[in-house]
Amino acid sequence: QQALPVEAQEAMADYTQFLTPAQYFALMLILGSMVLIFALWKTKLCLPLKLLTVFMHELGHASMALLCCGKVTSLTVQANESGLTNYTYSRECVRFWVTPAGYIGSSMVGFGLVVGSATVLGALICAGLIAGILLVTLFFQKNWIPRILTLVVVAVVVVLFILHFVGPDPNAIGVRVCDLFVGVMNGLYSVWDIYDDTVSRDVSGSDSVECARIMGCPGSGRMFGIVWMLISLTMFIIAVVLHLWLINPF
Repeated sequence: QQALPVEAQEAMADYTQFLTPAQYFALMLILGSMVLIFALWKTKLCLPLKLLTVFMHELGHASMALLCCGKVTSLTVQANESGLTNYTYSRECVRFWVTPAGYIGSSMVGFGLVVGSATVLGALICAGLIAGILLVTLFFQKNWIPRILTLVVVAVVVVLFILHFVGPDPNAIGVRVCDLFVGVMNGLYSVWDIYDDTVSRDVSGSDSVECARIMGCPGSGRMFGIVWMLISLTMFIIAVVLHLWLINPF
């Protein structure tokens, strides 16, 4: 049996090779992050990242309140993975936008970190924005947990930036890997948090129950939770696809 010409074999390889080596590496890094997160999910080692995600959730509420011309009076995160954002508003419709902004906002943070980590510039911009936004929220933070998380995140970002600009990391591998891991953690925890808080059970005072009440359809909190969970899951999947599409070799 006669073998195919070299040109034909190379052409077939181009069509059959679905991912480049850099994309395979990035995909393995994402899957490895997911395995590590699930393995450490119920341990204390994962608690700081969970609290950071709760912080992003509350930051979503606070950001939307400010965008809707409201005033944020306090932002707290508790060690039991709960949080609370207090704000004032002039119109009732503001609550319709602020209520889902916690879950969706947290998912957007994960989306941005996963996509941004695909390139050096994107990773640096995402890390800088997260650090800057957290510093701004120091004015609203009312307990020690978010303050410590803010200082730790800012310190890590500063160290990684120094390593990139004046140290031995010109490709910003440290920033990109950290962005990707935190983004994956944020995306997964957002999906789980929505399911646990709004789909698996109806909790009085939860965001989904409150949103259903504002919409005039009490008792349908789970429906809003399912919609938010699907949005969050879709955003995470799209973020991974975009990351693989944009990836530059590490």
